[in-house]
Amino acid sequence: MKNLFFILFLALFSFSCTEVVFETPQPAKAKQLKEFPSSLQGKYTFVMLNEQEILEIASNYIDGKDGRQYLSDSLVIKKLGSKYVFNQRINKEGSATNGKWSSVVLEEKGCGFLKATAFVISEDEYVQPFTDAYGASLEGSGQEKQLIVNPSDEQFNKISEDKQATLSVILEKLE
Repeated sequence: MKNLFFILFLALFSFSCTEVVFETPQPAKAKQLKEFPSSLQGKYTFVMLNEQEILEIASNYIDGKDGRQYLSDSLVIKKLGSKYVFNQRINKEGSATNGKWSSVVLEEKGCGFLKATAFVISEDEYVQPFTDAYGASLEGSGQEKQLIVNPSDEQFNKISEDKQATLSVILEKLE
């Protein structure tokens, strides 16, 4: 199944984006959680491409437009300070990214809001500086570009705060 968050970001920004993918679930040294924290669980709404979307996070699954996806060895959540990182293994046979991981940082913002941040570079001019800074390798071309990176936990923290390498959306909790 496709990573729900990442597909939404790509739909909005696919015309000139470079996806950042990881060799392992991030942060690499963090322990995998067995379930989504209760503070993240619930139904959320957000607007994407002028359409209202609903996303449900339960203890062991996430459910949205692409269907229900359960935590497993190919769908992992890890803690990053006060944030959580949702990782999904990429399943694209014949692609350099097959077996790599897409990641989305989930951050509680209070008052029922959740910030979801994906790793996408929207400006082509930033691809080379990113590659140089993190030792990433560029795969593909055109709309199918991906940067594959194997960051240390410290580098991952830095990348997750880099506004040129991330795109975010705010989700509002229903209830």
